[in-house]
Amino acid sequence: VDHWSSHQKFVANAVENHPDSRRTNFMAAQMLIVALPDAGENASSLAEAADTMLDRGLQLDARCLDCLFGKIVLRLHMGIKPDQALLAQLRTALASGDVGPTRVSVSQFGFLARWHKQTDVVLLTEQEFSAIFDAALANPGWKNTGRAAIEAAYREYHEHVSGRLDLAEDHARGAVKAWPGQWGYRATLVRILRKQGKFDEALTALNNAANTIRNTWQQREQQRLLG
Repeated sequence: VDHWSSHQKFVANAVENHPDSRRTNFMAAQMLIVALPDAGENASSLAEAADTMLDRGLQLDARCLDCLFGKIVLRLHMGIKPDQALLAQLRTALASGDVGPTRVSVSQFGFLARWHKQTDVVLLTEQEFSAIFDAALANPGWKNTGRAAIEAAYREYHEHVSGRLDLAEDHARGAVKAWPGQWGYRATLVRILRKQGKFDEALTALNNAANTIRNTWQQREQQRLLG
């Protein structure tokens, strides 16, 4: 602990002052997990402390989605394959739990997609990865912005990891359906369609995106894509 940064010590103190806060335990653990790549010889002690905080969060709430995600991310950072029981626990909580904005951060899905774009780390299998996302999308409780973000992360995985552009298109369309007024999701669909040589569909999608433009940058990009 003597080697932790002042920020990490501050977070640890927050847990000591609020030991019965699920969110504080998760946020403290997350801070330590983020510090792992640069922790050197202190990595194991930081990981142990983070795992203890996540366990405490789960003691307070057995369906703490952020805590379950945190335990999986921690293991990936430490080069350890998450066990099937932990993955199953996350899937169950995602499929039927409370997925309000104070219960889970949708950035967790984006992180998992980006993690799997690497080649020199421990990875989930495609089946394990897809099962997490399918469980989440089966839950009707997401707000449109959260559902769109999950669909976008799923698209990223299939576009850059599995190479299944047909599935990338499905999830690009899913993001547009969830948040039709977001130009960025529509522009991504255009790009995925073009990658597959579906130029007529891409042009239709691009024209449909025109009324969602909200700023000059998007307007310039729209014109570039039309060109």
